[in-house]
Amino acid sequence: MPLFLSIEETGFRCCVWQVTETVEQLLDSLPCPSKYRMEAEARFSSPKRRLEYAAVRALLYEMTSCPPDVFYASSGKPMLADSSLSVSISHTKGYVAVSLSRTGKTGVDIERYSERILSLRDRIVGTGETADGVWSLLLHWSAKETVYKMMDCEGVDFVKHLCVSDFPETNSSRMEPGGRFRLFSSHPSCRQTYTVHYRLCPDFVLTYSDLPNDR
Repeated sequence: MPLFLSIEETGFRCCVWQVTETVEQLLDSLPCPSKYRMEAEARFSSPKRRLEYAAVRALLYEMTSCPPDVFYASSGKPMLADSSLSVSISHTKGYVAVSLSRTGKTGVDIERYSERILSLRDRIVGTGETADGVWSLLLHWSAKETVYKMMDCEGVDFVKHLCVSDFPETNSSRMEPGGRFRLFSSHPSCRQTYTVHYRLCPDFVLTYSDLPNDR
């Protein structure tokens, strides 16, 4: 499976894979396929969820060349056996995304283009934020999902606690294909400003962030 997108910086990597393979093809690409086949079958009855499981592990193996064993904290946050790497995982129809960081917390989110997002505006955009149109709403939603994963806090309200600033031109015909903006969390357990990077692709948006441990 060729990588659709790979972004690399010092101590950080984010990759997107377009999933065109079957579950069996993906599992067969892993070391000890029977192990992951048994785990997928034990955890998921849905073919869709098994495909996501296999695709994420195939991408992790591509990125690290190590057995793609994923563990989960009680909060649901994913972790790797290699404690020097922070990991974040996201998937949408036809794609999976993974970010890895050696410098601190990381988050990634990928959202397929869909006009359904227009009906969710009140759950995404808060006071002081401006988002009109599918692409800008998707970016707001995706950025807040990315930061939420990094916060690892309970009771986060996307409208009340997370606020986007320095957002780029919202007219999709003039938006740059990639860039960054800031997102501030006012959650009492995690007051922090995050830099969120984004990429616009023909049928999805990708957002990711990397926060050093000393911040």
